[in-house]
Amino acid sequence: MTKEECRRYIRSLLAEPQASYWEDSELDIYLEVAITNIVNEMWHMLAPIYNKTGYLDVAVGNQYIDLPTDCLKVLSIRIAGNKTKAFDYIPFGLDHIYENYEFSGWKLENNKIKLIPLPTESVEDYLEIKYLPVFTFDNIPEVMKPLVAIEAVIQAKVKDELVPQHLLLLKENFKRNLLTFLSAHQTQNVEVIPE
Repeated sequence: MTKEECRRYIRSLLAEPQASYWEDSELDIYLEVAITNIVNEMWHMLAPIYNKTGYLDVAVGNQYIDLPTDCLKVLSIRIAGNKTKAFDYIPFGLDHIYENYEFSGWKLENNKIKLIPLPTESVEDYLEIKYLPVFTFDNIPEVMKPLVAIEAVIQAKVKDELVPQHLLLLKENFKRNLLTFLSAHQTQNVEVIPE
């Protein structure tokens, strides 16, 4: 389904006299909101299949590392050369424990990765990061597009406080299709099982 086909589908589901007057830019906003809502709800199912891997440099004396530009959610960070070495996510408020006992870990701060303790040497590609990338209409799985379209219509209807029951039923049907696809894909491909 192309974006234009999706817009036509959304307009047909709106089924209002003014539906043909909706600007593409308005429908695109509803599509973005729909994708965000669905990804927020189903990220744990999407992550094993659609994760990406990147490598991060560590610079001496610099605790902060920029996330990859397309990073939506960090799934894990490991030492690239030694994946068995502990490199933990640091829960809120436990920085002092990691610093005092010299454990190595990371946390998110101001949309950057903060390393604890402070790096004492510079190493290229020291950390391996697995993350969920930002989803756009162009990179979501095809099976997700009908659900995104339905969610976009629901978002448009929420504005009118009028969400017809058949749209909610369609949403549940398309959500089941996506969950079935994601579940089947994960059980057939052992390489996508999360670490």
